[in-house]
Amino acid sequence: MDDVYSGQTARQDGHGNVVVQIIGEHNTVSVAGARALRLVQYDQPVFAQAPATPGKAGEPGWTATGRQEIKILSPYNRDSLPFVGRDLYFKTLQKWMERPNPWSIQAVVGDEGKGKTRLAVELAAWARTQGWTAGFVDSSTLAELGATDFRMAWTAPCLVIVDNASAKTTALAAWLRTLIHDLPPPDGPAKLRLLLLERTGPESGGSWWRRLFDDADPMRALTKALAPGAPVAFFDKIQANEGYAIFAAAYTLACGHPAPPASALLDWRLDAAAEWEIWNWRTAPMHLAVFGLAAAKDGLEAAITSGPRPQTFDVARRELARIDRVWQNHGLATPAQPPLSHHLAAAIVLCGGWDEAQGHTLIARESEALGQPIAPDALATAWAALREALPGPNNTVAAVVPDILGEALALVALQDLPDLGAATLRRLARTHRPALPHIVIRAFPTDICAPQKVPLAWLKTLFDDAPDLDALIALSDALPSRNHLKASLLSIPIPDEMLSEITQAVLDRCDELPTDEAAVLELRMLDTLSRHLNEKEALEATQKTVECSRSLAARNPDAFTPSLAKALDTLSARLARAGRREEALEAGTEAVKICRSLATQDPDAFNPSLAKALDTLSVYLANAGRHEEALEAWTEAVGIYRSLATQNPDTFSRSLALTLYGTCGYLRKIGRDQEALTACSEAITIYRPLALQNPITFSHTLFYALRDLADWLEKNGDLGQALEANREAIESMTPAPAFHIREFLSADLRRMAIRKYQEQCTRAGIAVDEGLLEPILNAIDAFSTHESETASAALRRRARREKALERLVAQATAAALDELSTRTSESAKTLTGGVWEWIKSKAPPACKCTVSGIEKDPNGPDAKKDMGTVFTWIFFINSGARKELQDFIDARASVDQTATGNDTTTIR
Repeated sequence: MDDVYSGQTARQDGHGNVVVQIIGEHNTVSVAGARALRLVQYDQPVFAQAPATPGKAGEPGWTATGRQEIKILSPYNRDSLPFVGRDLYFKTLQKWMERPNPWSIQAVVGDEGKGKTRLAVELAAWARTQGWTAGFVDSSTLAELGATDFRMAWTAPCLVIVDNASAKTTALAAWLRTLIHDLPPPDGPAKLRLLLLERTGPESGGSWWRRLFDDADPMRALTKALAPGAPVAFFDKIQANEGYAIFAAAYTLACGHPAPPASALLDWRLDAAAEWEIWNWRTAPMHLAVFGLAAAKDGLEAAITSGPRPQTFDVARRELARIDRVWQNHGLATPAQPPLSHHLAAAIVLCGGWDEAQGHTLIARESEALGQPIAPDALATAWAALREALPGPNNTVAAVVPDILGEALALVALQDLPDLGAATLRRLARTHRPALPHIVIRAFPTDICAPQKVPLAWLKTLFDDAPDLDALIALSDALPSRNHLKASLLSIPIPDEMLSEITQAVLDRCDELPTDEAAVLELRMLDTLSRHLNEKEALEATQKTVECSRSLAARNPDAFTPSLAKALDTLSARLARAGRREEALEAGTEAVKICRSLATQDPDAFNPSLAKALDTLSVYLANAGRHEEALEAWTEAVGIYRSLATQNPDTFSRSLALTLYGTCGYLRKIGRDQEALTACSEAITIYRPLALQNPITFSHTLFYALRDLADWLEKNGDLGQALEANREAIESMTPAPAFHIREFLSADLRRMAIRKYQEQCTRAGIAVDEGLLEPILNAIDAFSTHESETASAALRRRARREKALERLVAQATAAALDELSTRTSESAKTLTGGVWEWIKSKAPPACKCTVSGIEKDPNGPDAKKDMGTVFTWIFFINSGARKELQDFIDARASVDQTATGNDTTTIR
């Protein structure tokens, strides 16, 4: 059928006509004045499956069962890895889609590897079973829709997913500004849902959010379309059995054997395997899957000894080797280092993918720049090789996914260039500048080469070479906040001065825009700047933000009064942290006044802001000793949250419970015991179903609330009710297996709760329920034993490995320095095949000066110490380097033994 119909076109002009069915592939339908909203579903086998290809087994990038590693890990693959640990989020999004609103916007935000894209893929698949059109929209389609004056018509419900939304903010904002005039009719059958995916949100320094929903939305049409409680923040840990299921599936797919059975010991290892604890395994399903691949390939102990980041880089290196093999299979040579195929794969990641026209141009340009030019008549072959290695939708070449693997691949491919890839970025910026800042920033937490010299070089290049104000704005918008860097990315060292310098550069050029646009940009940049500074400097920047917001609100109240309320709320918090309580109270009072006025006009949009501002104000009033006013503000906040939770429990129940429970201690302190008990009881009522749905996140909060309730009841003389509350607190521990103890509650805290329960039973003259306590005590003891034995065994193994490694490094160091010392001037340039050459080939760019110093003076006093530093870097970056070095030494020893007839001892 495809041969018959392929390549035909149909065109319809006029009005009121309905076209269209077209059969086959590569066809075009054109309706005059219309643009198609092209959605990519990623449900074709090339994206959605990881089939076994026995002939590929064991090749680079392929598992022992002949499955492609990145296809197992791909978020578009729904078959290979179980979709677990995200039920609550999935149900929240289902309910959002089923709401009666004709259109609505939702966002999912969370750090890398947490499963945002997989969640969206699952949601789209479910939506299609319900009659929706659902899929991902790419940058080129968004750019077309945003740049074209067109009208849209809706005949069926549609889910549009925008992944990596921050990189598409400009095109997305342009499209949405047009879209608000062409929304589905309220009484029609069609609905429009827009789902945005990104790593940072409004609370974590996501400037893209403010640019989209404040700067591009002066009439607040987009903000009103936001789902209640948006964005959905990925912060919950998945449970142990769910984490094991992901690990086990990846393990079995990779080696064909059942995974090691689930146990307390394995769960401890899954949770503690990363020695540096850069990521929490159970929070990031992708890292659990990578761990499964590593355990299948190298063995469980070896996988545990390394960590998630080195394992991610190992997968990236194997993927580069696979791409190079495809490249060579097309008759394309790899004559030099770095391989051109590696370089092009990195460029594709940095650009977010290429279409064919871009591909031919960029292949020619990058190959020429790398000194490995591709002849014009071979460009089609090179493109075909990349298409086979990295197939994308609609005849494109796609970046490697998951994103974090793509970022690792780019770092590996470019880190050995003399300029760390800076010139490559400059060239790519000519055609793909909007995408680059976001990928560069995302590379910081991925890079294992502290102090992240490669992404720092990339960031500096983009800043120094920014050609205009738009480029500086895009770079500033890509930066996460200083606090987000320190909290979520574990002190990734983007220098504070660089963060503020980039934002200040935008502020200095605001006057290049018309007055109103300049004021809006200044407001956003001041807010951004405050997120990049220390507390004192941030307070000053926030005060300027308030001044700017007040000026804009005076000129355009409808558009900027909400910004003023938000700025005042931020200012009050910063003043409170600075100990300036009276000023904090003043700012908080004004914020409440503005929010109350806004909520009167539009309660659906602004009641959540009013409740939050009232809750904050109650704290400031209490600190000032104005207890009645504090209670009045708190009571109003609780009333608003209670109403919101009734309408939308998934979004606001936890806010209501937090506000209730958070004030209990204060109520007791001022002698309002009965109100404290009532608030605590209501909070417990809310936490109970939340703890059932998500015990990892809410069981500990339920436990603490029940324990506090028991204490208050006993002090008020109600020992019977106190005993019931304490019993329930203990029961809340019971569903968690032994291996949840370390992450849920400490063993000591559990024992304390049990002891208190036993004491209360004694005072009440009631027998202790041993059946209730026995499984918990057994679990505590079993876990403590496992933890102690495992820790001791791990220490012993580590000591043995360190001894063996010390001997290996000493042997290699002696051999390398001997080679350098005995070389002649004539042989200096041809010292190949030896241990020193191996060391030079493996040493990262960070060791360049150290390596050069050793080579110049191998007999110097610091040569051995410097060699130890180089080895430390090599083993840190490449978890397989130790085995490679041992094999290399063994091979040389074998040759020496054959040549001399002497016995040689291999050091293990």
